[in-house]
Amino acid sequence: MPVPIRSASPPPERVMPRQLQGLVDTCLEEGHYLSAFSTLDSIRTQRYRPSQKHLQQLLYIALYPPAERMSPWKRRRLSQPLGSPSKMSREPVPIPTADDSFAAVKLLHSFRITNTAEACALALPVLQERRSRDQESDDEDDDSRIARSAAYMGRARSAWELLRPGTVKRLGEEYVARRGEEEEEGGILVADHAVPVLEWMIDLWEGDAAAHIDQYSRLLLSQLPPPPNPNMPIMGTHSPLNIISYLLAPLPDTRQDGELWRPSRFAESTRRANLASRLLSLLVACTLPSPPPLSPASLLRQTSYILPDVGPSALELLLTTLRPLDASQTAAYSRFKIALSALYLAHTSRNASSDGLFGASPARKAIIVARRRPRALGRGDDTSSTTTDVAASSASVQDTTGRVYPIPSPKTILPMFPLEPKAASSSKVSSRSATPPLKPSLTAKTEADERHRIAKLCILRALQELDVHQLPIWKDAIGDGEVREAVEEWKMGDLTWELAARMLKDLEGKATMEACERSA
Repeated sequence: MPVPIRSASPPPERVMPRQLQGLVDTCLEEGHYLSAFSTLDSIRTQRYRPSQKHLQQLLYIALYPPAERMSPWKRRRLSQPLGSPSKMSREPVPIPTADDSFAAVKLLHSFRITNTAEACALALPVLQERRSRDQESDDEDDDSRIARSAAYMGRARSAWELLRPGTVKRLGEEYVARRGEEEEEGGILVADHAVPVLEWMIDLWEGDAAAHIDQYSRLLLSQLPPPPNPNMPIMGTHSPLNIISYLLAPLPDTRQDGELWRPSRFAESTRRANLASRLLSLLVACTLPSPPPLSPASLLRQTSYILPDVGPSALELLLTTLRPLDASQTAAYSRFKIALSALYLAHTSRNASSDGLFGASPARKAIIVARRRPRALGRGDDTSSTTTDVAASSASVQDTTGRVYPIPSPKTILPMFPLEPKAASSSKVSSRSATPPLKPSLTAKTEADERHRIAKLCILRALQELDVHQLPIWKDAIGDGEVREAVEEWKMGDLTWELAARMLKDLEGKATMEACERSA
């Protein structure tokens, strides 16, 4: 199946007339950014879309790094026009401020509401597209300092790269790489000042998904590496999943610029966890069409790899807020939660097996080439799965119910409730333990137990939502007491038992009621 890129046709709106574009260019060239935004906002209409150049400049100012402490001489040097003596003699271009960045993000959202998602997505680089030499030379000939810097930013490999600190350069630093910059900021996947732009991207992809009858975003897929064979689904989801993992990580006491979190660190943690949930929801939606443009088994397996490093509170928020844009897909998301939680429990429990679970690695006897050990997701893992893995994933989708993410049988899922987590290393929790919303007393073992508790409750809740009592195999397991027996073997606290008992009672009540109705 061909990988869908933005759209087979250009955006339906026409580009703004050149005369109107010229007014904006003049303001930007002179550094009057708020005036340029006001002009763009006043001529914003559904009939015309902003040019790609102006969208890139908006995005550049929105992502402009916050001011750092520097000498007046360095500030003048960075704002001084580069190039010929005539350009050097011009007045220095003002450096965009935090207010300018805020206004740029606000205007990007305004265009997202007024214009189509395809039109607004022209601001973003696309992984499958390559720029022509003529376009690059035209960008470099532009007199506007902001235009040249935005064009340089536009050469990023994907939208994910724009979010990293150091990708968007300050004026005057476009072609200067600081020594050790990659090593210094290599662990930061989303700069603090880039979080509002990530939120705009997710809003954009959600709007794109809602505009299609199959409810998935082609624009999001354009940010993923294409498969080696166009007839295969996309396999490489490492970039968005790494960002999801980063968003769920605990926050330090202060921002990267040394300022305090506003309104609070807890509020920012919750905001980022919600963004992570929405991004994962968009990825799940891309696995639901038939045939799926994104491999369901690959997404499930790679997502399960990041969960052991997610704090319990963040994991609970992720699983409880994961939901589709369209209510008609709710059942599919509940099945995904069961499959993800079960696979996580199989990977992290003692004496556990993932046999029979959808998304588990293919059986050893089915592997033709040597299989590498699963490793942490990284920049080099675009299409790390083998051809046999693709075939196994495609075959797994065709389950007995004919749906993606099949409901496991009771024999597969019930033995997981009494399982206990493997011994965890305390080194991974030291940075989490003092960070809200986690409790300071949590140890490595306590965190592992808490994650298991959350995953098991998620399975019970999803079984309850799916009305599994209507499936003969599950109706028998509920009626014979197998489900209750498995849950009672799980060592849990009183509060957890109250929740589990309430869910069990609901499952058993529905099964009994249906049996009575059938007998009547």
